[in-house]
Amino acid sequence: MKENNQMASSPEIALGALALLLGDLLNSVLLDGATEARDCLDCFEDYDWVMNPNGDRVLFDELLKKGLDGDMSITELDQFMGMLSAEGNYHHYLSIYQGRQALAGHPVMINGREIILPKI
Repeated sequence: MKENNQMASSPEIALGALALLLGDLLNSVLLDGATEARDCLDCFEDYDWVMNPNGDRVLFDELLKKGLDGDMSITELDQFMGMLSAEGNYHHYLSIYQGRQALAGHPVMINGREIILPKI
């Protein structure tokens, strides 16, 4: 006999619910990706960016220099975000970028591991 407050759940149902919540948050008018990207570029030098282990060191260094020099576009920022590890000190735009990538079915590096959300 099940208690009333006990609900059956599967990992797929839980992931689906979390994906919906994450999507709602990332698409909220209160969390404007373009504004956050510009903020990230404005304070780029304040962070100690760490490349993920699978990154291209030459491209990473090139984009890092552009960011530090204030010459990085938002497109280049997104490319740079895709090369980062979420270790150390980073701007919250990385979490926004990774969340959107994960929801789109693209792999993201989290805690040194490549994560791909299953299709729900």
